[in-house]
This record gives sequence, C-alpha cells and structure tokens, in this order.
Amino acid sequence: MYKIQSYQSEEADAFGHHLYFNANHEVFGAHFPGNPIVPGAVLIDVVRSAASDVLGKEMRVVEVKNAKFITVIVPDSDVTLNITSRCAQAEDGILFKSVVSDSEKIYAKFDLILKEESL
Repeated sequence: MYKIQSYQSEEADAFGHHLYFNANHEVFGAHFPGNPIVPGAVLIDVVRSAASDVLGKEMRVVEVKNAKFITVIVPDSDVTLNITSRCAQAEDGILFKSVVSDSEKIYAKFDLILKEESL
C-alpha cells in the first residue's frame, strides 16, 4: 500500500522519511471509487511505521493526541511526500510529532502517543 524511506532531515533534531503510495492498491479503489484519496487511518499507520523505523522497534499507537487533516492526498504514483518527525518521552509512552508535506503544502499533522509492540 505504501513504502517509506528514511533520509537525513535538514533539521538537527528531526527525523525524515519519504513516502510513496501504490496507487493500484485495493484500499484506494474503495476510498472513494472514481475519486481515490488516502484514508486518515492509513496516514496514521504510515507515521506509526516511520516511528518504528526511527526507534528501531515495532511501535503501536495508544493515543492520538492531535490529528489535523489539512489537504487530501490523492494516491498518485508520482506523489512523493515527506514526513518530518520529532519524538520525546511522555508520561504514557513516546510522543511522536509529525508533519506530512511536500515541497508546496502540508497535508497532515499528528501528535501520537506510541508504545513498544509486545507480542
């Protein structure tokens, strides 16, 4: 459905990821037929996955402290988005603050509380 790749953020205390969508994935055909957009739940999972990459362990979302969906994302095969994130220790887990954007606009902002996934 998506692929993320790490990159060195220009900001010293930030983590960067490039995000690519598989525009042919079935989830986009269902959300919405004829006019596909990336579902909010998928974006939250993308940020969770980026956090797992940064922290070196599988993380799960325990709380969405803040989620702002500013502009819809069309899952075009040519779209490359950037996820810039910062993390900090929180009382109930790790606070992962992220911005999903491209060179022209911001698509979403998230403040997620994450904990290590336990099997």
